[in-house]
Amino acid sequence: MKIIPDYDVVIQGPCGLYVKDGKIIISGIELGAGDKLDINSDNYFTVTSLINSEIESNCKIIQSYKTLGWYNVAKELSGGKIIVLGDENSGKTYFSNFLVNLYESPIIDSDVGQSSIFLPAFIAYSKDVSKKLFLSQRRIDGIQFFGNITPSTNPRLHIFLVLLALKEINSDNVVIDSDGWVNGFHAYRHKLELIYTIDPDYILVFDQSIIKDMPRDLLRKAKLLKPFPLNVDRSRNKRREYRSRKYRDYFSNAKVNVIDMRTVVGTPISKNLIRVWNQYVQLIDEKPCEGLYVDRTELLGLYLGLTYKGKTVGAGLIKDIKEDLSIVEILTPVENFDGVILGEFRLNESFTESRVRVRKCLE
Repeated sequence: MKIIPDYDVVIQGPCGLYVKDGKIIISGIELGAGDKLDINSDNYFTVTSLINSEIESNCKIIQSYKTLGWYNVAKELSGGKIIVLGDENSGKTYFSNFLVNLYESPIIDSDVGQSSIFLPAFIAYSKDVSKKLFLSQRRIDGIQFFGNITPSTNPRLHIFLVLLALKEINSDNVVIDSDGWVNGFHAYRHKLELIYTIDPDYILVFDQSIIKDMPRDLLRKAKLLKPFPLNVDRSRNKRREYRSRKYRDYFSNAKVNVIDMRTVVGTPISKNLIRVWNQYVQLIDEKPCEGLYVDRTELLGLYLGLTYKGKTVGAGLIKDIKEDLSIVEILTPVENFDGVILGEFRLNESFTESRVRVRKCLE
């Protein structure tokens, strides 16, 4: 198959690819004559020819179209901090990994809803700059627990955790893959605050609506990219299934660990009554009730961030609460942890999320 520089070819694996002649690029990985690439996934990949090229492949050819010019935009950059903005279906994560492969830059995955490097509700970063087809294949070098799958619940905390990751990476060159929350005023304000806080050298945008309202002082840093043109099925249900798979894989080898109840949910007063946040929290809906109420069944499966000596080290789930022993059983693959950060949702046996509701006691 011959490919000319003016056109991109979308392929689907699993398959193998061999370059007979010329030079191509896939996900930021440059391949020349004689190079081979094995694709062990049914995902889509874009093949861009840098010069007139010929390839042999058993990949499924999905479509060919006039080039999106992603490689040309990437080559215009000269390092520094790069933030990539776009919705869930734009291709921003694919392009973020493209940039890591091309420039060997560390990357921050700040998409807490469709996390690639680690789990949903976490911000993660990787200093692994080896050639990888997927962002999810990169080594995990640091994580921060956000506790929800959308930044909209606490935009300032989301920005703060991105800053923490930047500080830990301590590099002038870094790619930041943002989240897909881009619609509405609050999303717009969050993105502006994120940009002004991290002060990137380049703002790469996949959505015309984002860039058209951007302040003039930011426009000089911004570059508009054409989004991935194919209608990839990433519906809400598909995204939920993706998160469930991530949880299931992570907890597949988990064990039950025990931690002091006061570290997790507060001081036990009696069965179904604890004291936390300087007030009483009742674990059953029964009168008389004073303070706050949360059904104890909603605490079972509560998603947790685990810490050890001040660093976030993984995730856990509340397995059981035993007030009589002042302990909480936590399901986690993490062996050593001494602290817990509470998330805002729980996982059921199918690893599907549901929100934990903390309510005021009924009068």
